[in-house]
Amino acid sequence: MRRAPLGPVWRLLVERERSPRRRWQGGRRSSNAGHFDLRPTQPEAARASSRRRDSSREGLTLALALVGLLAAGCSCGPCALENFPHRGIARDSEELHAIVRYAAVNECWSELYDYLSARTREEHGYIKLRPFITRWRAEKPWEYRVADLIAKGELVGVWPDGPDGSELLMLSYQEPGRPELLAQILVVSEPDEKTGLRVKRLGLQEQYESGPTLNQAPPEGLESGD
Repeated sequence: MRRAPLGPVWRLLVERERSPRRRWQGGRRSSNAGHFDLRPTQPEAARASSRRRDSSREGLTLALALVGLLAAGCSCGPCALENFPHRGIARDSEELHAIVRYAAVNECWSELYDYLSARTREEHGYIKLRPFITRWRAEKPWEYRVADLIAKGELVGVWPDGPDGSELLMLSYQEPGRPELLAQILVVSEPDEKTGLRVKRLGLQEQYESGPTLNQAPPEGLESGD
């Protein structure tokens, strides 16, 4: 039986079915008649490139988010200011003592640095802070370190009305088998660099320059630290 000639539409369908490109799902015919190149076609390469760009954008977005968190500061752990006594705001010498003691106990040296006088920070950069307060000791027979006085000393009271609004923190400190020390730590009043308001800070360098005397008998009329 004779078959009718294929029409244009049917002929096109048959040719597509016989085409190697159709059977290889996107393969490209190479110059070698018996070889097919299975590398991605242009549309597939474009999709792969787009996926790589999307992945790069996601990685960049995540990196920028992490940088933002670091720049804003991590509000976590003992050194976060909201975990400090009085939320890190010292309105008087008693509150300043509570703040710097907490910072020293928890080794929050960067935060403690901000509560030192401008003169102290000018003389001792942040890297030198810890060696400075570790080296400086009371006189014989006590020879306790200033770092221990700040971290472990109990507040006895405040000696007010010093020059330019300065005050003295009176601290009691004693180690087993050694004599008790009633120490004085200078507190200065100076303008804050950011707000311009007067704030209380530890004047360690000012005290050191005036003579490294730390021991002091409690004066009459000493205000209680309770």
